[in-house]
Amino acid sequence: MAKKRRFAPWKLAIGLVVVIVGGGWGTLKIAEVRATAEAERAASRLRKLGYPTTIAEFRARLPKDGPDNAAPLYKEAIALMEQIGTPKFDFSTPDGKIDEQKRIAVVTAMEPVYQLLTRAAELPRCTFDRKWEDAFNVPFPEFAHMRNFGRICTARAEDASSKGNWEIALDSLAIGAKIANHAREPSLIAHLVATAGESVTMKSFYNVLIRHRRDPRFLSAARKWLAALPPPTDRQRAHDFEIVGFRAGLDEIAKDPKAFPVEQDSWEGYLVTGYLRMPLGRRSVEALYLNRMANALEDPYEDPWQDLQRWRDLDAVFESDKSLLGRVTSIFGPVYAQAQVAFARGATHRRMADVALWVCEQRVQLGTFPYQLPDQERFHDPWTGKRFIYSTSGDQFRIRSVGPNKVDDGGQTSGGGTRTDDDEVIIDPAKVR
Repeated sequence: MAKKRRFAPWKLAIGLVVVIVGGGWGTLKIAEVRATAEAERAASRLRKLGYPTTIAEFRARLPKDGPDNAAPLYKEAIALMEQIGTPKFDFSTPDGKIDEQKRIAVVTAMEPVYQLLTRAAELPRCTFDRKWEDAFNVPFPEFAHMRNFGRICTARAEDASSKGNWEIALDSLAIGAKIANHAREPSLIAHLVATAGESVTMKSFYNVLIRHRRDPRFLSAARKWLAALPPPTDRQRAHDFEIVGFRAGLDEIAKDPKAFPVEQDSWEGYLVTGYLRMPLGRRSVEALYLNRMANALEDPYEDPWQDLQRWRDLDAVFESDKSLLGRVTSIFGPVYAQAQVAFARGATHRRMADVALWVCEQRVQLGTFPYQLPDQERFHDPWTGKRFIYSTSGDQFRIRSVGPNKVDDGGQTSGGGTRTDDDEVIIDPAKVR
């Protein structure tokens, strides 16, 4: 008769550990495979919507290098400006006036740089050679200089305007607008830089308009200038790198946790980098983020004022998800609505500039300001669909948009007052700068 074997307790314990560990590993592996598949499905959705989903696809869309690229000229202008010395563009005096001599000195010193800028602005595109694979750490060193290039143009424009030469003023502002347009690479930060640059140009245009509002020849030329502005920002293309940079960044984090700019020695930094180093965590974040972007992008673009709501909804989704996965994913979602507000405000000022110019044209033709703005879409505040708020006083007029909160806050305050949400154009001869 065979001897009955006894199963040692330690063998049973080892067996249980193997089963538990193996089962847990298998469960995690299955979850990882599912998350990876979901991320690929989300990426496929985005591709069908026309967005690149890999760095290779992104690069394939960039224009090839060639003689029509303004980037080399901008780099030459950057080097020259640094050699001369980057000027300060604040010409204000303590009493709120302009120090004409300081402005003339800057315009004179920057003339060689401006000549390079005129050549660059005439080229149809600007593509800087960037290492897009660096994802979260891609540097954009040219943008600070391009903002200064815009200021060179506005300083030159307002100097010429003060001397009565509005032709040079408009030409200089046209160069500034083209420089801003050249900053519009397919990334969110680039489009924001371009929008800020155009804003500087538009504010200077208002100053030139104040000086020459009675000259019919100027008004005719200004109308052509406004019509010739580069197209407004392409809000759809602004999100190309938001998608591919995010995916490339996740891959970099897998190789090196320090690739993601989060405070490494904090508990949050340890949590985030630890979570993202796990394949399951990384793919889960990727799937969730890409799906949310696809949901936000799947509706056709309409106008910047209506489109803003989709980004507010996306921000709300990111902020409301308090799960660990949701919290980690929200780190990769900048406050998209704020960027869209900037784009919409830029579009608003284009419309307000048109209306301000129309008011000046009416004043020249009729000898008096219009009593009110026509009730037509051209004269409507796009935030409300109603006419811009319009008022006159003596030789001054004011046009105001209620801004993104759609509430009339009374307009911009001066001095130490709190800035309101309203946008406005004030044409006041007493404030010629």
